[in-house]
Amino acid sequence: MALSRRALLAQATAAATIAATPSVAAAAADTEPTTTTTLRGTIPPGAPDFVYVPVDIPPGVREMRVSYRYDKPPTPPGTPGNALDIGLFDQRGTALGGRGFRGWSGGARSEFFLRTDEATPGYLPGPLEPGRWHIALGPYTVAPQGLPYEITVVLAHSDYHRDPDRIGGTQTVVLADDLSRTAILAGLRAGRAYAAESSAVSLDFTAVGPRGAHAGIGERLRAGDPAAEVLVRLSVTGAEACDLRLVTDQGLAFTAPGATSLEWRTRPARASYVRAEVRHPAQAPPLPGAPAAFTNPIWLDS
Repeated sequence: MALSRRALLAQATAAATIAATPSVAAAAADTEPTTTTTLRGTIPPGAPDFVYVPVDIPPGVREMRVSYRYDKPPTPPGTPGNALDIGLFDQRGTALGGRGFRGWSGGARSEFFLRTDEATPGYLPGPLEPGRWHIALGPYTVAPQGLPYEITVVLAHSDYHRDPDRIGGTQTVVLADDLSRTAILAGLRAGRAYAAESSAVSLDFTAVGPRGAHAGIGERLRAGDPAAEVLVRLSVTGAEACDLRLVTDQGLAFTAPGATSLEWRTRPARASYVRAEVRHPAQAPPLPGAPAAFTNPIWLDS
């Protein structure tokens, strides 16, 4: 029995094979740290539920942007037209429900992006590891003449690996008990760290629960009750005029534009973690501004 694409997020079964081989056109400018690739193909009537279009990700990519379009020719009454869904799998494979799944927007969006610290809703932020990724196309219906599509992939490469940019412009701050190698490694393994654009930026991020329970970056706050109120505090120096943002497993939860501190209340029943972002003002709304700092989560346990 064919797998319904509506079960993409719920079932883990073998994926269908690719139904069309795309043509590729790539362009990269020496003066710009981006690479743009255009993938074109045509999905025939009767294609399987999923078509996997390969995309090779080189080392050093910090952001991936994908947009797509497809032809929608007129069809006679009662004849299905073209409708095409889209999603993404990384280098770990295309098994449904597997570790390689990075997101699915169906037909709701014509574009999406991923970075280590953020992604379009419906997609998972995280490292863009090198290897062969796959754009998953879901031909919901296909017109008799087929479904021509065009996908544009823009890869932004890390500026810190391009001459003459200097190495180490950003920094990782580890909250360690002391400056010994053992303590620093313990802090890193525990996730007690945040990234900042320079040594001028520093932050303090904590969560306080009932009866004085307290947790910092990378730690767990044991509130004792899913309905217990948790107070989250964030203060920042060296990043004036930036926007402070709190993100939970439910998405963006709170924003304080142009602030240097904030307080926000939540409950473990509403959020299993909260992390902080400090961002420069947006240059192309609704996309957020460039990050000045971001933290690992504080975990909220009931």
